[in-house]
This record gives sequence, C-alpha cells and structure tokens, in this order.
Amino acid sequence: MPNIAILNYCNLKCPYCFANEFIESSKQLITDEQLEIILFWLSHTERIEKIGVIGGEPTIHPNFKNIIIRLKQFASEHSSKICVFSNGIKLSDYIKLFDANTGILININHPDIIGQSNWKQLKLSLNRFKALDKLKYTSIGINLYPEIPDFNYIIDLAKEFNYRVIRCSYVAPTCKYKGVDKNTYYLQAKQMFMDFANVCKENNIDINLDCNNVPVCYFTEDELIDLQHVHNWKTRCEPVVDITPDMKATACFGAYDLVDLNQFDNLEEAENYLLFKKIYPKRIANCAGKCADCKKFQNLSCQGGCLAFV
Repeated sequence: MPNIAILNYCNLKCPYCFANEFIESSKQLITDEQLEIILFWLSHTERIEKIGVIGGEPTIHPNFKNIIIRLKQFASEHSSKICVFSNGIKLSDYIKLFDANTGILININHPDIIGQSNWKQLKLSLNRFKALDKLKYTSIGINLYPEIPDFNYIIDLAKEFNYRVIRCSYVAPTCKYKGVDKNTYYLQAKQMFMDFANVCKENNIDINLDCNNVPVCYFTEDELIDLQHVHNWKTRCEPVVDITPDMKATACFGAYDLVDLNQFDNLEEAENYLLFKKIYPKRIANCAGKCADCKKFQNLSCQGGCLAFV
C-alpha cells in the first residue's frame, strides 16, 4: 500500500508524533505536477488495493479537494480505494468527498491536547457525517502514550457515534522516547494497553491494532484469551511505502531514511527493496532480552517489537 504525503506540516503538535522528526522548517506542499508524476509511477504497478493520503495534516492543504478528486479518478481507473489519515479538525468542508471508495481514519486526540475549540470542530464534523449518513465511511483511532491524560474520551465518543471498532497503536519509541529500554517500555505499554482493552471490552468495542503492538510474549495465555476482541495483531512490519512530494519514500517515518523512488520501475520493486534492504536488517538487529532465545524471533515470524528501537 502506498501513502502519498501531500504536505509536511500539521495544525497540531502532538507530543508523541514520530513524523515531527521529518517535518521540515520550510513548508512542503505537493503540486499538481508532482502528484501526476507520482500517479504515473504508480500506474506501472499491476494492482494497488488502497492509496493512503497522509501529511502532516492533509486537510489543511489548500488544494485538498482537487487532490482527492484526482485521486478518486485514478483509483476508479485502477480498481483501488482511497483512505485519508486525518486529525479530523478541518473535515467539515469536505464531507461530500467521502463515499464507499473514499474513506477516512480519524486519529482522535485528547481534548486537552487539541484544545476545546478544535474538539468542538471535530465533533461538528462527525455530526455532519452522521447527518449525511456518511459515518460508515469513517473510522476512529487512538495513539496510546505514557503521558496521555486518559483514554475514556474516545470511549465516550465511540458510544456517542456508535463506533464498534477503535484503531489503536502504542506510540513508537521515537522523539522523546528514544533510547528507552525495550523491556521497560513494553511492560509499561502492556499495562496501559490492557487497561484500554478492558474498558473497550466492557463497552462492547473491538480493537483493530495498528503498528507497534506489544509483542505477544509479554502476555500470559489467560490474558491473550481475554483479548479476543483485539484484531490484526501484527508481529512483523510490512513495507507501506510513504511517498513525499519529491518522489522520496520510506517504509516508516519513525525508523528509516528516505530513498529515491526514481530508481524503481514500480511499487513492487520499491516494496521489495524496503523489505530486504531496510526492514530485514533492522529485524536482525532488534534482538534483545527475550528475543535471544525465542524461536519465533529466529524464524522471523516475530521481529521483537518496533524496529525504531534499532
């Protein structure tokens, strides 16, 4: 899956965001010409199931509407779908763009982080989605991190708008969390995740895991049985190609340097390069603590947690 970063800045400054390390001091906005270059390159790929639209915050691009219209046209021609990744604050003007083939994942930050004015704007957008019968094209997610004020706000929001699934990730060990001990980090993350999972279970809400899952070995068998409402438990990174406006790419902004996509003929070549030249070496180097004697780590069915530790 390719993600196209249509700009490199945001209207928020979340304390945990690994993309902060890649956001430059000068603003970078994708142009129509750059978008066409990227789409022409992607057109050489036989099958693309979904194209992500990322930033920064994509909805603050001044040409966001026309970009989505162009991407929808491309997706229609290539039997693909579009997913926008947003904080949801500036969505209200764009709701009519979303449909069965163009969805949005809204990362829901705590009201104390985004401010009450932005929280009201987010709620306004969700109510407009609801009024237009378009909530079904949206999903919500949360990033858990050590200093999060609490997570009940997203439970309340899910109940208010009848979301039965929440996307969840524990923040990558980047930015201010660099250099932490992996075992200590995951023990802390496990407890917070278990607390969150229990509250979700009490409210009949399933969890769809994103990246940086706590490795399975940190849980007991009984705990894993209790977490059956948690889905998509990934034990290995796969290369999601994040593409910048100037045709650079990475498999993860939190863990890898950028490579020039012009050296590859299509998406499959880029994915293979990122998998074998970037991800695999970091998997091998990620051996620490329990991983040393673990068969799952040795046969690469588990990579030992987030590769940003490397």
